[in-house]
Amino acid sequence: MQMGREIPSTSRFGKSRPETFVFSFVDTRIAAIGVARSYCGESRKPQEFGSADQNWRNVGWTVRVQFVALVNRVRPNDHIDVLRSVLPDKYSDEW
Repeated sequence: MQMGREIPSTSRFGKSRPETFVFSFVDTRIAAIGVARSYCGESRKPQEFGSADQNWRNVGWTVRVQFVALVNRVRPNDHIDVLRSVLPDKYSDEW
């Protein structure tokens, strides 16, 4: 990834609003499902992130999300044939 390049999944956070569903994806699995509780707004990169990821910009998006952790994490790739039938060819813009 090039410095400052838009990442489709994160650039869409700017369109989020209350009641938008958010999926937390960790280690190839959906670990939690959340619901946005605020509109999205600009926010500075948290100081505690330091220089952990130089590809991040200093200003990005923030949105309050209420998450529920899944007891049985779902691996989307295990269900890819079903998912492909309902997903767009590339990046969903359905908000």
